[in-house]
Amino acid sequence: MGGTSDKSGLRQVYYVSDRTGRTAELNGESLMSQFPGIQYQTHRFAFMDNGDKVIELANKIARSIKAGEQPPVVFSTLVEAPLRDLLAASGAPIIDLYETFLSPLKTILDSPNATKVGAGH
Repeated sequence: MGGTSDKSGLRQVYYVSDRTGRTAELNGESLMSQFPGIQYQTHRFAFMDNGDKVIELANKIARSIKAGEQPPVVFSTLVEAPLRDLLAASGAPIIDLYETFLSPLKTILDSPNATKVGAGH
């Protein structure tokens, strides 16, 4: 199950990626499985690789929040910081699956990351 919280009681879960969204979905599903009492509906937003697409999604989320809906839980694997910032402007809680792990890895490896979209494929 997955999705945004609405009048039916379902929580909305969004997987947002600048590529296929598979990494966001796999990690998000694994994490959400730890909350068996939560019913949710999922939505995958793949190939969100430019500002216009991300702004459109962020505006959609912001409108739903303003209308009184519970914000979706957003799992993101957007690589580029400007796109992450645009998504964050939506007001939804975002689990940034790359930055969460890249920051400590940069310190551990004493090396900057590539910030290359699709580097793992």
